[in-house]
Amino acid sequence: MKTLQTTLNTWFPSYPGMPLVVDSSFGPATEAALKEFQRRAGLTVDGVFGLLTRTKLANITGVLV
Repeated sequence: MKTLQTTLNTWFPSYPGMPLVVDSSFGPATEAALKEFQRRAGLTVDGVFGLLTRTKLANITGVLV
């Protein structure tokens, strides 16, 4: 979870609620940032950090999460 939070902070600093606290907790702020990423990436906005979301994030950032 820390890698996800750090990646979102680094690559998407203008998302609402940023920067995220890097605490390994999938709390409301991390979920909101993930949903915003999904929305902007054209994915299903469900807040689930599943295979499609991981793959899209890795393709955009080059970071394996």
